[in-house]
Amino acid sequence: GSSGQKTGSRDARKAFEEALTTQGGELAQLRADLRQRLGLRKLLELRGDPAPTDDDLEAAYAVDPTRWGTPRTATVEGYLARAAPSAPAHVRAQALAAAQGFAEAVPGGNPEQLGRGHGMTRVPKFEVNARSVEPQLATAAFGLSPGQWSQPLQTNAGWVVLRLIEIKPGQARPLCEVRDQVEQEWVNRRRLTQQQEILAELRARAKIVSLKW
Repeated sequence: GSSGQKTGSRDARKAFEEALTTQGGELAQLRADLRQRLGLRKLLELRGDPAPTDDDLEAAYAVDPTRWGTPRTATVEGYLARAAPSAPAHVRAQALAAAQGFAEAVPGGNPEQLGRGHGMTRVPKFEVNARSVEPQLATAAFGLSPGQWSQPLQTNAGWVVLRLIEIKPGQARPLCEVRDQVEQEWVNRRRLTQQQEILAELRARAKIVSLKW
């Protein structure tokens, strides 16, 4: 009885020591990552906060003034062949084939009949723009003429074929009204650039030692 207890105790201790070793390795990696982050933050602080000039802000604003107001928007409708990205390959392939068949036939056919024939779901009209969750839909819609149908487009819900109804032009707000927003984005981008520059400098200074066994 006592020998069994000793064996169980040794096994438990061994498992405990292995857990400590594993945890120690993980903690060491976490500490190294933390030191790197703190060091990078310190270097960024030494460089000081970036401060844009008026010319910087005007240039950032001029890239797309409607970004700071109402973006250009497309009103579309369509038909969807459902297939989630996680669906089996044959299901996704069938959905794509259905959408392709619909897209080929719909310019000269009845969309409702073709949708039913290809097992597709009608999508009532909705709006898309560059800020949408799936901006590729807006990109495709902006390339269409009113009434024109798109080629099949992959989405998180499956393959969709869109028809453009209309495009509403974007409306810009003057820089004086959105100056704080433009400045904050400029600062965020500049900080990211500084971080990348510091990392590049650190990598360039690092010594690479080649070990020959």
